[in-house]
Amino acid sequence: MSDESAGAGPNEDVGVVAVDAVTGLDALLALDPKPETVLIAFDLAGVLVAAHAESERQADLISGFQAMRGHLVTGMQALGLLAAEADAPENADLADLALLTLGNAAEAVKRCEADFTEVSRQRETLQGRVDGLEKAAAGHDAALTAETQRANALQGEVTELKAELGRAKKTAAAKVVPAPKAHKLRDTAQMTENPKPEDLLERLAVAPHILVFSDGEREIVALEAVQIEGGAAWMRRGGRVLLREPVRVKPNVNVELAGFALFDRKGKQIAWSALAQPLRIAAGQDVKLDGQALF
Repeated sequence: MSDESAGAGPNEDVGVVAVDAVTGLDALLALDPKPETVLIAFDLAGVLVAAHAESERQADLISGFQAMRGHLVTGMQALGLLAAEADAPENADLADLALLTLGNAAEAVKRCEADFTEVSRQRETLQGRVDGLEKAAAGHDAALTAETQRANALQGEVTELKAELGRAKKTAAAKVVPAPKAHKLRDTAQMTENPKPEDLLERLAVAPHILVFSDGEREIVALEAVQIEGGAAWMRRGGRVLLREPVRVKPNVNVELAGFALFDRKGKQIAWSALAQPLRIAAGQDVKLDGQALF
């Protein structure tokens, strides 16, 4: 064996030994060119070359070592036949060369088995690490799945509570009471566009709103504004929102009612409802306004 082959990798070591064995066969054939010797030598050469090729072709070292070992064992058997063929005293040189070649093949098998053992050990170590990582990953996945399920359950509860709250607001008992006194007379705008019915109903269900009686430009002082509470006070009619609760008014002076302005509790007008015709109400007249505030 050369110094260069001693530092080579596992496959290269075995390959060099196999090449040495083939070289020995060439010399063997030169000493004993009998037909039966030639046939055995060719078979052995083919086996060793196949072993070398197998070592270079196999990407998986373990598979390569296993295949190479099989080839070399077969080669050793063939070398044994050669040694028996050359056992006659007159063929001492042939016997020595056959034994040398047999030793090279045995060395190749020995190195092959040693490399196989080392690679197998490394593989088992790596497999242990992989198994540990997979186990840890499975634990993390299980924990994540549990947390996700818990989060989904909580989200479902929140969604249900929100829906229940929305239903409660929409079905809250209607209540019509005098509105808090305003600090100043409110101007009323004849708005050309009110909020969408679904948006307006949502706002009305959430908080109380102020219904202001208007002459078309500003609040009528003689008609006291009222505060409307509860989602049940309102309903959708067609593409508009109707105040379903009746409102009673009794002015102390003659007034002319042109429409209704709807304000939020911050004092901002959010909608307008005009009567088809202005309604004249005499001083002291008690009037029930029912189904006329349509936004």
